[in-house]
Order: sequence, then structure tokens, then C-alpha cells
Amino acid sequence: MWILNERDSLIRMVIMFIRQVTFRVQLFVNSTVINNSDLSIQLQLCDGNFWYSICQLIMRKDMTNKNYVDHYVALAVNDTRQQFPSIVYPLSQRKIKRYSDPLAAACKTLATTYLNHLIENMKKHLKYYLYLKINKIYKDHSKQNPKIQITNCSLDYSNDVSLLCF
Repeated sequence: MWILNERDSLIRMVIMFIRQVTFRVQLFVNSTVINNSDLSIQLQLCDGNFWYSICQLIMRKDMTNKNYVDHYVALAVNDTRQQFPSIVYPLSQRKIKRYSDPLAAACKTLATTYLNHLIENMKKHLKYYLYLKINKIYKDHSKQNPKIQITNCSLDYSNDVSLLCF
């Protein structure tokens, strides 16, 4: 029978801690993006430092670097804490040490995952963005809100990135 020694149990505690924190951070960021479609944090999602800063807020710690998080997002964390107290996973209640490097690696993985998602679904996102913008223009000019179909959109990467819609 294999018995866990103290080092292995500490490693498991850190892994479980990081999983809980990153899960809560993803819930918060996803809900913030969905509830605030006009908020432009898409580029910040691709930066590991952004995720690490949000993790610090979820753990009830002060952010060590405030350059990576928009002021609105920091305020949204406070609002979410009040509305959903279970989103907070305070570090002070756990005897976790040496979590910083593994958490930074997890945040870098989160940033890479979100970047890959954006790249893989760029066409769909672009169509939806164009649909919303064109619909908003026509909504202002007519009483009827026509559904506008955006089809056959493609990106041309020949010399520069340009949008071609047929």
C-alpha cells in the first residue's frame, strides 16, 4: 500500500487550491464578459498577468500589479463578491504556501486557452459583431428591425488583414 508522505499531501493541497481558485476566476470572467458585452477586455483575456491579478482578487488579496486589470473589472469583482459570496476563495483560511509559481503557470494556461478559443472562433465572433453593429444602425433608421444575414464572410490575409463580405 502506498502511503502519502507530507510533501505529497502538500502538493495535493496546492493543486486543489489552484483548481478551486481558477474555477472561480473563470466563472467570474465569463459572467463579466457575457453580462457586459460592451466591455472591451478581450485582449486582456490573453494575458496571464490579467488572470493572476483576478486570482488575487478572488483570494481576497491586494493586486500586486494593477496595470493588467481595468478599473471596471476590479469593481465588478467587488460587486460579484457581494452578490455571490461563494465566488471568494480566501487564502487566509488555508494553510497554503508556495502557491505563486503554480498559480502563475495555471494563469498562463488560461490565457493561452482563451487566446486559442478567440482564434479558432474568429469568423463566428466577427459575424456576430457585424450583425449587432449593422442591426443597431438599421434599428435607428426604421421602425422595423430587419434581420440582417451576414453570409460568406472571410478574412483575407494576403498583404494585410482585411474583411471581405460578399
